[in-house]
Amino acid sequence: MKREKITLGFFIVVLLALFLELFLGIITGINSKPQPVVTQDSSITEKFSILDTSSSEPIKLSVNSWGRDFFHNRSNIYVNSFHLTGITQFNNGYKAIINDQIIIEGNQIENFKVADITKNSVLLKWYKHSVTLKLEE
Repeated sequence: MKREKITLGFFIVVLLALFLELFLGIITGINSKPQPVVTQDSSITEKFSILDTSSSEPIKLSVNSWGRDFFHNRSNIYVNSFHLTGITQFNNGYKAIINDQIIIEGNQIENFKVADITKNSVLLKWYKHSVTLKLEE
């Protein structure tokens, strides 16, 4: 019970501080008038002429200009890391040859776990990434 009172008191103090800052900001914003900026040294304006945006081009938003798009689906980048050579059926299930290694379900290859091997495909999983390798016919 004491811990809850302390936590509640802390939140009330934080909220009061935020409201006080907001209230003072509004009051000082109403009373103050914007003051013009006066530069006395012409060398200062020359140094900051780099920041002039009047002649700059707009940002290009095409996917090709982004390079590393944050939202781009990159799950297919792992497909090129694996080469499925063949799949064979045995009494206890299927075995696959991936990157010149014989793999069964449950094995790991390059951090990926072999989740499923079927007659003509292999499913590899690593966290949220999954790669399906299919036999070339």
